[in-house]
Amino acid sequence: MRRADSARRAGDPNTACALLEQAVREAGSDPRGSLAALTLARITMTQAPERAERALSAVLKAGAARGLEEDVLARLVEARARMGDRGRAQALARDYQRRFPGGAHRAEVERWAAE
Repeated sequence: MRRADSARRAGDPNTACALLEQAVREAGSDPRGSLAALTLARITMTQAPERAERALSAVLKAGAARGLEEDVLARLVEARARMGDRGRAQALARDYQRRFPGGAHRAEVERWAAE
């Protein structure tokens, strides 16, 4: 994570993303994997939502860090919507609403699922 942050600050997003993807792969259910996936999503969401989706899905499958599950799931809805996969975005949004009925990202998740 530190190396990825350094690369990002140095203006090298490609290296930062590669390091973050490595962190996700190696983290398993370690909370740093969730942080790495969320950071990667922030960097890649508009240009490469597929990359964000892979990392976020991997973290959810491994067990997102407690306290970050809501953020990971909300970003996953966004990634699927940006990928043009409206059906999957809507299914993930329903899962988000079931798991986090008063969630901080509820309005945003509903917007992404509707687009």
